[in-house]
Amino acid sequence: MIAFLETNTAVFPQTVRDALLTKRLYAAAVHVLSEVERLEPVFADINAIAADRQAAWAAASAVISADLAAMVVAAPLTAADQNAAQQAAAAMQVDLAAELAAEEKWIFANAAVLAPLACEALMKVPADFLQSTGVVLAGYGKDEIFPSFTHIRVFGHIAGTLFWKSANSYAITHDNEAWIQPFAQSSMIERFTDGFDSTLSDINRLCSGKLIDHVFDDLNTAGIVVPAAQAQAIKTTRNKEFLDDFTRRNYNENFYPLRRVLNSLSVPEMGHLAESLLVLEALRERVTSPSESVGGPIDVAVVTKAEGLVWLKRKHFFEPELNLRYLNRTKE
Repeated sequence: MIAFLETNTAVFPQTVRDALLTKRLYAAAVHVLSEVERLEPVFADINAIAADRQAAWAAASAVISADLAAMVVAAPLTAADQNAAQQAAAAMQVDLAAELAAEEKWIFANAAVLAPLACEALMKVPADFLQSTGVVLAGYGKDEIFPSFTHIRVFGHIAGTLFWKSANSYAITHDNEAWIQPFAQSSMIERFTDGFDSTLSDINRLCSGKLIDHVFDDLNTAGIVVPAAQAQAIKTTRNKEFLDDFTRRNYNENFYPLRRVLNSLSVPEMGHLAESLLVLEALRERVTSPSESVGGPIDVAVVTKAEGLVWLKRKHFFEPELNLRYLNRTKE
């Protein structure tokens, strides 16, 4: 699949790839500028003195340059990709300088420095700022009796190479039991399977940290002063212990019992469970999220060793009974 997408010039003509490379260099430039602003906030402060803003750019860009120089080109990108990116970065300097001059908070950035940094960022840390789409490969190998899946993130072409990264994978074996793995929007499913999601974990981390801070405040009020460095070390240790215990107890109450049940479910029951979890996620998105990125009719398919891929539910963007020719073609 990767080789097909990478080499297919009908789907991705060279002109499209060249335009995409320039667009991604601009995205990398914005990423570098954001990092400069994070390291030296005065750089983007339009009310600050010009000399201070120039010095902030010089200091932060030097730090970023040193960090990137210590990194290697991200696999599977090649030296040829880097050479193409360098040429494109050099060609965009004039336009980049005009863009910087039009943005007041970035007027002190040097395009001659920024363009090479953008090239370095694109070649070495593209996953930090490029958008991606997820691809899941699931099923059975020729000699496998248990299913497995591999989840990859595809970021698209960078010069001549399709950039992708492996996200996670799981294989059922005699030792590895059944598994539920949500992809993309997963918060409601994780709450059902694990008892919590990343949002709840962040809330717990914040609230437990504040609680520990209040304990030290109460000690200080009572005349027991704990040195700041020691207090921070205690806070970090105890907060981690609390979160680890919270996670472990939730898994014991939710995830592990659910996994034991999964091992005994029939194929139709597993399909129904998967659909129900997606319905829960869609409902949560509908009532809590303005984006509503999960919803609509749900397709349900199962993959078995004997039957291969079988649809339990499948929607069409057209009425099948009005398109008999299509139905006849699929039967041939």
